Amino acid sequence: MTHAHCHVLRVLLAGFLLAGGLTSHAFGEEPARADGGMISAGIRRGAAWFVDNPIDDGRVVAFHVRHPVYGLWYAAASLDFILFETESIPGVAGIDTAGENASSEGPGQMTVLIVSMGRDLRIGPEWFGPYIQIGVGMSIVDARNVQGVSVEGVPFTVVTDADDKPEMIPGVQIGSRIEWGSPWFMEIGLRYDYHIADWSVTDLASGRTGHIDEYTACNMFVGFGKSLW
Repeated sequence: MTHAHCHVLRVLLAGFLLAGGLTSHAFGEEPARADGGMISAGIRRGAAWFVDNPIDDGRVVAFHVRHPVYGLWYAAASLDFILFETESIPGVAGIDTAGENASSEGPGQMTVLIVSMGRDLRIGPEWFGPYIQIGVGMSIVDARNVQGVSVEGVPFTVVTDADDKPEMIPGVQIGSRIEWGSPWFMEIGLRYDYHIADWSVTDLASGRTGHIDEYTACNMFVGFGKSLW
């Protein structure tokens, strides 16, 4: 993890603790939140953008659940399925495709499991339900092979080995759970994940190689859910 990423995560964690401390001091710990203090579950759809990794056009479907712990605090878990385009991966091995001369065997797939601790925030009207949470997790990646011709006219076949071991992920999420007629709610939010990765990229034709050992993913989503019991 780079110094810049460590600084970002420290700032996010400080904001998480500060927000919890301020609202606790001002309003106490009475359980008043959009989900009524109940176990809830839902589904999200969204898009993901990646930094320090050439994959793009991430399309996300996620299933999530959360359980009240104490007062405004809760535990949460999310299982995300992400499809992404891999045509730009040859650039990791130093192959210039100009974005036009590569074709993939199919979209790459990423499965992400995140376990979080969160807090509902008493900001704005009661129905708005803002929250912040920080968590850790892991992901399993299947990046498909990419074939094509470089801008120099040289054929290539790039293989990405990213599934030897799961990636480790610390992350933070902010959002709002909006009441939509009890027991239903709508949700909007943003999530920032830092991936500790081990991707080896190899061109079978030229022997060129490259490596990705870290990247970040930013996920914007909308969804809906239901308080269960």
